[in-house]
Amino acid sequence: IGSYLDPKSILRFICTSKAWQVQLIPIMKEDVIWSPLCIARFGSYNVREWQSREDENQPMNLETESDNENQPMKNLETESDNLLPISHIDLYRKMNESNVKPKNMYEGNVSLGRGLINNAVCGWISAIERSNGETYRSVSIAPIGELKYASLPVVELRILIQNIGVSDTSIYLPEQIVSIDASTKRRGEEFFEITSDDRLRKKIYCIDGSIVPLPTGTSSNHNIGHLIKLGLFESAILCVYILAKGCPTTTKFKQRAKFAKILINIRGTTVPLVIPITTK
Repeated sequence: IGSYLDPKSILRFICTSKAWQVQLIPIMKEDVIWSPLCIARFGSYNVREWQSREDENQPMNLETESDNENQPMKNLETESDNLLPISHIDLYRKMNESNVKPKNMYEGNVSLGRGLINNAVCGWISAIERSNGETYRSVSIAPIGELKYASLPVVELRILIQNIGVSDTSIYLPEQIVSIDASTKRRGEEFFEITSDDRLRKKIYCIDGSIVPLPTGTSSNHNIGHLIKLGLFESAILCVYILAKGCPTTTKFKQRAKFAKILINIRGTTVPLVIPITTK
């Protein structure tokens, strides 16, 4: 049964009664249950990396250590064999506390920040920075059917969204105009995504870089006007092009940008996922 449950459901299942707790806790802590959960959420690459690092910090097997007290010439391989491997339930807990980002092939080369809706959704934002750091590019500013271009400061953002805890239903990313808050103490200001140029329209990618076709319509009320839906531990990357007025370089954009706000629909309620942008 445990192999079909998500982490939250496992905890609820154990807490059903005191008698169950005694019988089920040892079973529900087995690696055979938690290993697939670790890989599904964080990816096999991250799991192997964290497991290797945590195993190095684990305490040694005391029985084996005492047996080797009279062997001063023990080698490093013997020492590593005596380390107790971390359990996958503890590994999941530590990776969850660190909010580990799933490995992907299509994020930007400049990390900007991350945000979280507790036990529901996590988002990470990055940017594509050119080698010279400049942001200006040719953008169509004319109505449909006309050709007129201007050189404007444009920042390409990659926003990774992952469902980290909603298992009873999918979450939805509704249609929206993505904006970046650049307000100061004296005035409010926002940078909006570009919609006038078809070349710079928003796109959605899987974490392996393959493009996700935008849906054209659906009959479900929850799905009206949505870009994509994500089941438990599923991820997607939203690629948007932001018109960053007054930001000739990516460095200037990072200095002025405060946070991104992405709308997420959870169980029919639309809530904002706020991702603070840091300059560190």
